[in-house]
Amino acid sequence: MTLGEDVLAPPLFDIVDMNKVTFSAACWCLLSIFTSIGAMAQSDYQLNEVVEFPDRIDMEPSMLEVLYDLTMRDPLNAGEEVAVTMVLQIGPRYSKYFEYSSLQELLFLRSEGYKTTRGRWYAVCDSVGVTRKVGTLYKDRSKGTCREVAFSWGTYSYEEELPRIDWREVPDSVRTIGGYESHLAVCDLRGRQWRCWYAPEIKVSEGPYKLMGLPGLILEAYSEDGEIDLSFVSVSKSEDPIIYNKEGYDRSFKGERKHFYRAISRGKWRTEEVLETSGLGVRELDGSSAKPVRRYMFYVPMELDLVDRPKPDQER
Repeated sequence: MTLGEDVLAPPLFDIVDMNKVTFSAACWCLLSIFTSIGAMAQSDYQLNEVVEFPDRIDMEPSMLEVLYDLTMRDPLNAGEEVAVTMVLQIGPRYSKYFEYSSLQELLFLRSEGYKTTRGRWYAVCDSVGVTRKVGTLYKDRSKGTCREVAFSWGTYSYEEELPRIDWREVPDSVRTIGGYESHLAVCDLRGRQWRCWYAPEIKVSEGPYKLMGLPGLILEAYSEDGEIDLSFVSVSKSEDPIIYNKEGYDRSFKGERKHFYRAISRGKWRTEEVLETSGLGVRELDGSSAKPVRRYMFYVPMELDLVDRPKPDQER
């Protein structure tokens, strides 16, 4: 198979009405959750059921594997923190930024030929701590494009050109990170101001998420508002494949970046509205309407230019 167009560029944006998509996605998501919970509680027969994971494609071997500790703080939930270990796989052409636990899950499935028992799959996901809290970003440096896929009451995706970042070096700002001399640069990226430390010794113009374009690998990145920290864990040579989940993308609701953020932010910040409109509102035991326990679900978007985030004290 020829990689590139066939793998990363099938027809995009065939879903237009993102409002309708949000409601149908809520129904689908809850049904999936209930089905999964039910399956995990069933007999050994169901745990021994063989499940397949089609259309996972090796794009290319990676050259480097960088681990970051990602900490996010949500101002709408009194600064509640969520911490996840992220991995950046860097290949000659492609890179992939996603949860490290998902990489471990994928490598297990690949070793099984993407065909294993439900029980073994559940056990691996539990042991490595798969969460799906953060989306996946694929970058194609040769084409200058990226594709992001994330979950919130359904799976959403978009593709766009990689943003051009105007980096500003900070003079006389040098520190050692992981044994590498690192220099400080700052930038504005779609509503967030970033302070990033990069290592010129590692001559790869890459970094976590869409942060890239410096003369060296970005080892740490911090948003100026304190909501997002990406701290260095390790960097190592690697030959693990960069695996593209074509099935997951094909089943996602596709749109432009504005549709992506509209759908996900609505699911996180307008959950009650989404549930009520789709006939899945929160009810008391007597059937009367009830308010969700949480006003807002945890959500810290990487980009702020296309979201209308409520104020911390703002009622819905």
